[in-house]
Amino acid sequence: MLQQRLDELSRQFDSLLDLCKERKAVLHRAKEYFVFVQNFEEEMGWLGEKEDFCRHALKKRDVTNVPHATRQYKVGSCLIACNYGFPHSFLLQTLELEMQAHWQRSKAIINSGERLQPTSAHTKEDVQTRVHALQSKWEALRRAVAALAKWLGEAEKASQYFQDANDAESWIK
Repeated sequence: MLQQRLDELSRQFDSLLDLCKERKAVLHRAKEYFVFVQNFEEEMGWLGEKEDFCRHALKKRDVTNVPHATRQYKVGSCLIACNYGFPHSFLLQTLELEMQAHWQRSKAIINSGERLQPTSAHTKEDVQTRVHALQSKWEALRRAVAALAKWLGEAEKASQYFQDANDAESWIK
């Protein structure tokens, strides 16, 4: 009789341990999902900020507004460089370096999203939608940076042309 009671108690204890392990696994998956969502939101915010910076610079179409835009949107260490007269190509190089660093982070976010197992807190479709949105936002940023690079190149050529024309005019006088 006592042995049966001990065996039953042992089975209940083992059952409780199994339930705890299952709950721990569910909580771990939920934590992974919420970390994924947090990282996704942070990365989408960064991408939006940089895309807005590029669109602002392109909208103004004035080389003198680029340093002002860097003050407003804070493009990394280029903020100081542009305000002290370094070439605008330095702005573009800094932006591209930031993009390379963030692309590595975005790839890690995408990979973690693809590894997530569905739980009651999320669905596979939600994760896929977020991954697709992140990839789409990256493509939009790449297009905006390419347009900015093209415009900055043209602006530097035009600036150099007018500078050469002013030098020639002053030499002729």
